Amino acid sequence: MMPNMDGLQVLEKLFHQEAKCSIVLMSGHGERLETVEKLAKQLDLRLIGALEKPFRLRDILDVLEET
Repeated sequence: MMPNMDGLQVLEKLFHQEAKCSIVLMSGHGERLETVEKLAKQLDLRLIGALEKPFRLRDILDVLEET
């Protein structure tokens, strides 16, 4: 759990700040991950991957190597 804001709010904040960074989504809730992934795409953020917990270090490295 993130204090004071959720993933949707973080993405909206990144959008309003015109962030150009790469984003990897991570969540333990598959349904929520799908929702946040759709929002990131709608906001045209630079989404490079989405991982559902639990994941392994190899999963993170795979996402980062694809960029």
